[in-house]
Amino acid sequence: ATDTPDIAASGIMNISQNQCRVILRKVSDSYAPLSGARFRIFRTDQTEVTDGQPTYAATDTIPEGKNVGDRKGYYESSASGVYFVGVLPAGVYYLKETKAPSGVAVSNEGKVFMLRVSTDGTTTLTD
Repeated sequence: ATDTPDIAASGIMNISQNQCRVILRKVSDSYAPLSGARFRIFRTDQTEVTDGQPTYAATDTIPEGKNVGDRKGYYESSASGVYFVGVLPAGVYYLKETKAPSGVAVSNEGKVFMLRVSTDGTTTLTD
């Protein structure tokens, strides 16, 4: 076995061992927190980041085919605007806003953003 991944066979890979704590927030143009926005986070290989996604509770309306404890399949911004707190390896990720918060003048629903997590923990979000 070899310690070097076969990039030609595997495609682009994020093999960084640098783990960075990341907090993502949804805010308005005036930096006021926005709640109710929903996001999905993807790696460059199109696999989804699911760590920390909310799960269905017994008190939720649970869609057919889902059970209590199953992941909801999205992150949702809270009253503080926070929708993700977790550890990500340094690299590039894509965020897709799947539901805009109610009452926003300009919706980013369906828009995809690029998130770059640097080895020093710096994050950059661009569209």
